[in-house]
Amino acid sequence: MIFDCHIHTKHFSTDAKMTIDECLNALKCNNISGIITEHIDYDYPDPAQFVFDPNEYFSEFIKYRSDSLKLGVEVGMQDLALAKNKVLIQNNPFDMVIAATHMVLGADIYYPEFYYDKSKETSYSEYFDAMLNGINKLGDFDTLAHLDYISRYSHYDDPYIHYSDYHRYIDEILNYIISNDKALEINTRLFDDEKAVNTIDEIMSVYSKMGGKYITFGSDAHIASNIGMNFKKASNIAQRYNLRPVYFENRNMQYA
Repeated sequence: MIFDCHIHTKHFSTDAKMTIDECLNALKCNNISGIITEHIDYDYPDPAQFVFDPNEYFSEFIKYRSDSLKLGVEVGMQDLALAKNKVLIQNNPFDMVIAATHMVLGADIYYPEFYYDKSKETSYSEYFDAMLNGINKLGDFDTLAHLDYISRYSHYDDPYIHYSDYHRYIDEILNYIISNDKALEINTRLFDDEKAVNTIDEIMSVYSKMGGKYITFGSDAHIASNIGMNFKKASNIAQRYNLRPVYFENRNMQYA
């Protein structure tokens, strides 16, 4: 069974629009399984956003947990939030923990202010530095989300991540994933754009050559119609480079 390992609902993720019932219906219609991975970004500039009460989360959603629906979390990595993130992960029965980089140097890279007066090289280097710092300090996670997240929101003429430009950072990230038996997400959010597909294809080729084995598929769906989107393209990449799709149950890797 294919798992969509990156899904948000409006109940606990600030920017999501779908209900849990809409999510379940979309998974059924697409004949796939899913993992709810609500956002936690502690120490976000607006402290009321991108946080939720994990006790409330499990209280409300535990009844939906099954072989085909797991309960996880997407944790935003920031130095300020490190201690809170570790307590959250250690004290709650998540099936899967996604590590993500949304904030760089205290700024949300969704907003154009982060890019003001910066070259693409500077912005993207800061982004990868933050990602490397985050995974090394957090450690306790299962899959690394959307390497190309910054490409969604930067305003450069060419927003794509070209491996040749950032290979020093990307190689170090991939080495960490491989050495620590983590999974790497193929995030399909941008896969309507073939240029975005090509950049991830190149990185997954390198990942495989370096000895990488495990990937998760994630739509990063915030609305029901996006669940499982472009998974055929993700599957083609996985097959091309002999990468094994996985999901997580009780923090244990399972073959999808």
